[in-house]
Amino acid sequence: MGNTAAEVERLKKEDCKVPGPSVEQCEREAPRHRVHLDAYYIDRYEITNALFERFVRATNHRTSAEQEGDAGVSLQKDGQWEWAKVPGATWRTPSGPGTKAPPDHPVVNVSWEDAQAYCRWAGKRLPTEAEWEKAARGTDGRRYPWGEIWESSRANGAITVKTTSPVGSYPTGVSPFGAHDMSGNVWEWVSDWFAKEYYASSPERNPTGPPSGSLHPVRGGSWVPNPTFLRSTSRLVYSPTNRYSDLGFRCAKGSGP
Repeated sequence: MGNTAAEVERLKKEDCKVPGPSVEQCEREAPRHRVHLDAYYIDRYEITNALFERFVRATNHRTSAEQEGDAGVSLQKDGQWEWAKVPGATWRTPSGPGTKAPPDHPVVNVSWEDAQAYCRWAGKRLPTEAEWEKAARGTDGRRYPWGEIWESSRANGAITVKTTSPVGSYPTGVSPFGAHDMSGNVWEWVSDWFAKEYYASSPERNPTGPPSGSLHPVRGGSWVPNPTFLRSTSRLVYSPTNRYSDLGFRCAKGSGP
């Protein structure tokens, strides 16, 4: 799990600069460490709008975006892509009022609390960061779910599609364990709290992250960023109330938190 010091140094020299990740974002991938996980299940696909709608109908859940009235949306302006807080953007209207959420696309504009609520309703939970990473890269430490080299035909990333895709649209990008869209499409919430030093002291068996914190990691990249962000070790961190038009989740089940 994680990244080697040598690879982090290479990334810092070559990729950890605008418009790539910052130096700190690359450093948080280290050190590489060995983890043993007991058996668990993880969803083959990201949670779709159709599935999330079933949950909302059953529970009358109101998402953070619906309660607070906005979400972060990636928009194209004057030939450039930029993020903006858009009033009325929710999981039902991903880019704002008048936009639609196709049933087979991953649900977006959901906070960590929204994702947790869905997984509990489904009899599951959010995956730990370790579970997510193993499902994405297998046991051989590969850079992307399919191997070492970025191939745009295997994932929805780098603004090639300019929006989300139906889940499972890139079967040649499937992970060694059969999980789809572990690179690109939408970033995915995990259960752990974040602490920069945690990787250096993580327990070897079934790590679940720090006991507390203020931020949660998100994994896997999305349709927006460049391939550096789409590696299996890449980590962003968000407040649990954050919601964006390229942020979703999948669930897990087993001996986790």
